[in-house]
Amino acid sequence: MKTIIKAALLIVVLVHAKNAMCGSTINVYAGAHADALLIDSGEHKTLLVAGGAIPQGPATAADCFAKATLQLKKKPNFYEGPLNPVHNEIIDADANSVSGKRAGLYVYPASIRIGNVETAGICADGVDFFGVYKKISERDAKYASVFTKFMLLEDQNAAEMKKNGRFDEANQELRPFVEINHAKLKLGSADRKAVESIVKEYESAQGR
Repeated sequence: MKTIIKAALLIVVLVHAKNAMCGSTINVYAGAHADALLIDSGEHKTLLVAGGAIPQGPATAADCFAKATLQLKKKPNFYEGPLNPVHNEIIDADANSVSGKRAGLYVYPASIRIGNVETAGICADGVDFFGVYKKISERDAKYASVFTKFMLLEDQNAAEMKKNGRFDEANQELRPFVEINHAKLKLGSADRKAVESIVKEYESAQGR
């Protein structure tokens, strides 16, 4: 009997360990002028936000992009942290550009509220990520579309890291996007091909 109990406990431990090692949770949000994606990795959250240009007719600024690694700053739900260097088709911000710049947000069950993203000097005037972003269901086609957009942007950033020999960091960049269950997403044909291509390249790189 004791052997059976020990075996059962071992199974429970292994299941929890496997779940802990599995990919992060990815939530997608839509705001008035931007989309956001929040990766929950347990110890920290990673915010990616794209858009932000406030409509001003012909004077409307170009969209921008920001990424930040956040820690719980004030219980129960305020997170804050530094902006990360990013290189993709929207922005080219090195470590010097983002030095000292931070982002903060409140996380709620059905939304997030971005309080401030310090983009002065890295985004054009007229870009503001402030506001409430509503959570999008994974069953919604909008989720799949926004997920793919951010996955492509992160793939571009990872490619830049690889050029500089930072292969482990590049893998960490893509891992959350690769590990989630893509079968449950309502991906369009073009988006599915893009996702599958990135996943294939990622998996191929693991065997090198």
